[in-house]
Amino acid sequence: MKRRTLDLVFSIGGLLLAALVLILGLVLQNQANFAHNYVKNQLTQQHIIFTPVAGLTAEEKQEGGSTSTTRPGPEGLGASATHECEPRKRQ
Repeated sequence: MKRRTLDLVFSIGGLLLAALVLILGLVLQNQANFAHNYVKNQLTQQHIIFTPVAGLTAEEKQEGGSTSTTRPGPEGLGASATHECEPRKRQ
């Protein structure tokens, strides 16, 4: 194979590889933006807010900031299984 042909093959291969990496980067950026916006929109629609770290008490910081209102009651974790939502019945 001639040197000129080899140079041409490597040049075209490099351009194709660069184009592939560029397209892949654009697709991944698009998907990252979609995921970020989707989560933000869902949390906003469901009126879910999180307390900033500066507003947490020392106990909440130690727990990792969990302020869930669905903690098990005095009966423990076993009681939460009896309070699960029933599936919707078809009409």
